[in-house]
Amino acid sequence: MISGALCSAVAAPLTACDVAPETHADALHSHLLTLDSHVDIPLDFATPADDPAYDTSMQVDLPKMKAGGLEAAFFIVFTPQGAQTAEGYKQARSIADTRATAIHRMAAQNPSQIGVVTAPAEARRLWRLGKRAAFIGMENAYPLGESLDDVALWKARGVRYLGLTHVGHNQFADSANPNPAIEPPAVHNGLSSLGRELVEALNDAGIIIDVSHASQQTTAQAIAQSRVPIIASHAAARALVDNPRNINDEDMVAMARKGGVIQIVALGSFLRSPSPAQSEARLDVRARFGIRTDAERAALDEDTNARYVAAIEAVDAKFPPVRVGDLIDHVDHVAKLVGVDHVGVASDFGGGGGVEGWNDASQCRSVTRELVRRKYSDSAIEKIWGGNLLRVMSEVASAAR
Repeated sequence: MISGALCSAVAAPLTACDVAPETHADALHSHLLTLDSHVDIPLDFATPADDPAYDTSMQVDLPKMKAGGLEAAFFIVFTPQGAQTAEGYKQARSIADTRATAIHRMAAQNPSQIGVVTAPAEARRLWRLGKRAAFIGMENAYPLGESLDDVALWKARGVRYLGLTHVGHNQFADSANPNPAIEPPAVHNGLSSLGRELVEALNDAGIIIDVSHASQQTTAQAIAQSRVPIIASHAAARALVDNPRNINDEDMVAMARKGGVIQIVALGSFLRSPSPAQSEARLDVRARFGIRTDAERAALDEDTNARYVAAIEAVDAKFPPVRVGDLIDHVDHVAKLVGVDHVGVASDFGGGGGVEGWNDASQCRSVTRELVRRKYSDSAIEKIWGGNLLRVMSEVASAAR
């Protein structure tokens, strides 16, 4: 609670405050258990090369979390999509093992600063002790292989949400972003039969289903089948930006009816469409590289792709950047559509995320300041900054069999 001249942290409207909005926001932020729902990590995370105990080049490390008042985050066991073969599954499992081990190593090396947690109560206990909490999420079910035997293993290792797909279809479901060079738009028309079994297994295990990166058909089917709330851990509103990775209004309504949450991601291409002039400049770059189709774009060799990306970034740098206000525009859309109980925020730091004003963990207060400027109540901001997601965690865990 914030006392004295500041508003109550319960629900007092901003107009009742007798302090400047920024002052109120900063004071409120210091009293919140803030939770970022998606932070990617490198394979050498928590090694001398990238030790988060120090101020590093990474967007999230322990000094930046402390400076920005970020109290908790989901650190991600990410695996890129590969071949659906025994060798592909073996390689994916190795990558997943490496990242999971690194998250636990970070906590083991810094026990006075952070701990791995698996439940909201554990995060709150560390918060009261002045420590930070590391939850674990898994992005892409691909490392599970062609059975569900490892669901229990990943739960035991701390995973509390699991993203069904990433870029490219897998053995469980269709992706929102198939590889156009080698894949059709859909393989399963949503969930595969094994994917439907995975939904049941995750419900039984008390692991949240994440439909970020899933196709619209996959998303709708997962919502319908799951007996507990599901989430999009890092996505945005398709009504505002027509990106296949964003969630449409119909699916948002269905998610909310089951108690789910859409975590709005700080990634520019999901938050704001390019202007006509910017789109024209990008098309000129594609023409210069001889790219006429998405398949030709996907087929670029590594060197050419790097030069293409650099050229696109040079074009984008000439136009106004995506800002925190664009992020909160999507929060506004979800809150107005289905209510403030069903929206949160995610950075996707380390995985391409970052907007002007919130480009690393030290700048988290910018999000709170913008929410205060938009006249969100203190209790609403608490929900957006992680309260809603923690509520889903509790509900999913309680329904586990």
